[in-house]
Amino acid sequence: MKMGIGGRLIASFAVVGVLLLGVAATGMTGIQWIGDGLTQVVENRYPRIETVNETINEVNTISIAARNALIADNSDEIATQLERVKAGQRNLEVLRDNLDQILVSGAHAGEAEQSRQTLREHSGHHLSELDNVTGAIRDNNKWQAQVLLLEKLNPRQTLYLSSLRELIERETLLMRQDQRAAQDLVFQGRIFIIVILLVAALATALLALALKRRMVRPLERASRLADAIAQGDLTQHIAVSGQDETAMLAASLNTMKSRLAPTLSNIKQVSSDINTAAGEIAQGNQSLAARTEQQVAALEKTAASLEELTSAVRQNAENTRKASALSATASEVAAKSGRAINDVVITMSGIS
Repeated sequence: MKMGIGGRLIASFAVVGVLLLGVAATGMTGIQWIGDGLTQVVENRYPRIETVNETINEVNTISIAARNALIADNSDEIATQLERVKAGQRNLEVLRDNLDQILVSGAHAGEAEQSRQTLREHSGHHLSELDNVTGAIRDNNKWQAQVLLLEKLNPRQTLYLSSLRELIERETLLMRQDQRAAQDLVFQGRIFIIVILLVAALATALLALALKRRMVRPLERASRLADAIAQGDLTQHIAVSGQDETAMLAASLNTMKSRLAPTLSNIKQVSSDINTAAGEIAQGNQSLAARTEQQVAALEKTAASLEELTSAVRQNAENTRKASALSATASEVAAKSGRAINDVVITMSGIS
C-alpha cells in the first residue's frame, strides 16, 4: 500500500508511541509488582512479626510477674504481681486472636494454618499451666507453685516461645525472599526498560533513516532542481519514483521545467531578434548621424554660397538700378535725339 508523507509520519510516531507505551506499561507493571511485594511485607509479614514480638514480650512480662509473685513475701505485692499476670493473660488472648486473624487473612494462608494451630495449642497449654501456678500462689502453696513453674510452666513457655520464634524466622525469611523478589523485579524491570529503550532508539534511528531516504533526499534533489531552474539551467532532471508527495513534487518540477524550456527558448530568440534590431537601429543611427553631419556641412556651405549669392544679387540689383537710371537717361537722350532727327527729317522734307 502506497503511503504519503503524512501517513509515514503518523506511522513513525505511532511506532515510537507504541514503544514508549511499552516502556510505560513495563514500568507500571514493575511498579505494580513492587507495590504488591511491599503490600505483602507491610500488610502481612510485618504485622505478623510485630504481633509475635509483642506476644513474646508479653510472655516474658508474665513470666517475670509470676516469678516475682512466687518470691514475694508481702501479700499486697503478691496480689499486685498476680494482677499483672492476669492482665498479661488477657493481653495474650487478644494477641493470640489477632495473630490468628493475621495468619489466616494474609497470603500463604494455607502454610500459616499449621503454624496458627501449633501456636494456639502451645498458647493454650502455656495459659493453662500459668493458671495452675497462679492458683497455687493464691493458695499460698509456694512449694507446689515452684514445682509447677519449673516442671510444667517453663517447658510449656519454652515450647511456646520456640514456636513464636520459628514463626518470626519463617516470616523474616519470607520477608527477605519478598525483598529479593522485589529487587529482582526492579533489576529485571530496569533491564527490560533498557532493552525497550534501546529498541526504541534503534527503531527511531531506522525510522529517521527511512524518512531521510524517502523524504529528505527527494526534497534536497527537488531543491537543487529549483535552484538550477532559478539560474536558468533547464538541463537538470529528477528521477521520479513512487506516488507520494515528494514524487508529485518532483514530477511537477519536471513538468514546469519542460514547459519553461520552449518559453525560455522563445525569450532567447526574441531577445536575439531585439539585439539584432537594436544593432541595426544603432548602425542606422550612426549612418543617419553621418549623413546628417554631411547635410549640415552641405547646408553650411550652401548658406555660405547663399550669402555670397545674396551679396552678388544685391550688387547686381544695385548695378541694375544704376543701369536702369542710365537706361532712362539714355532713353531720354535717345528720345530727344529721335525728336531732333524727326525734326530734321521733317525739315529736310520741307526743303525738298
